[in-house]
Amino acid sequence: HLVTSGQFAWGFYPIFNCFVQPSTAEGLSIALLEAMTMGLPSIVASTTGKHAVIEDGVHGFVVPPHDIRILSSTICRLARDRRRAEAMGKNAMDLIKNRYAHERMALEYDAVFKSLSRV
Repeated sequence: HLVTSGQFAWGFYPIFNCFVQPSTAEGLSIALLEAMTMGLPSIVASTTGKHAVIEDGVHGFVVPPHDIRILSSTICRLARDRRRAEAMGKNAMDLIKNRYAHERMALEYDAVFKSLSRV
């Protein structure tokens, strides 16, 4: 099963094996963070090979944009190697808990607002 960005609500994430976001125009995607929260390994596209959230091979895979062969083979790779996919999904969940927890995000927003109020 495959879910692409923006197509499904929270309740559907648990039935999918991975999350795919081939867009290079989208910034930090809430759908990506939601999928990671649900323990899904993700496949994202990047022109540089780097991504703001996904570390290639750790939380999922970063693929070149507009290359359907690499994208499809990466999806198949995750489908075949369930142990690796599960490990990546756990890494993704841990990253979200550590970097994007509500408490941490609230503190970071607070710091930004305080710094802006001094300008």
